[in-house]
Amino acid sequence: MKAERIKAEIEKTKAKIGELKAKLSELERLKTEQENTEIIELVRALEATPQEITVMLRAMRESRRKQAMASLAPQIEDESHDPADTEDTGNEDCE
Repeated sequence: MKAERIKAEIEKTKAKIGELKAKLSELERLKTEQENTEIIELVRALEATPQEITVMLRAMRESRRKQAMASLAPQIEDESHDPADTEDTGNEDCE
């Protein structure tokens, strides 16, 4: 009898999970729809032609790319140095 109650609880939980997955999917769809609406409103507020918007977006993307590369430059430079060149290995001859 106890196993049957557990089995029933499992089925109930599976059904609830299915309902929650459906709700999550709907909420994600609504969120995307709202974000798209907000983007369209912002773009329309610019009162720019599609070509002008394309140029602006490309310039923004290029600027972000340059910023990302600039922020990575110090890391790349640090990684290019061989740590063995600067580390004290302690193997020097002491006479």
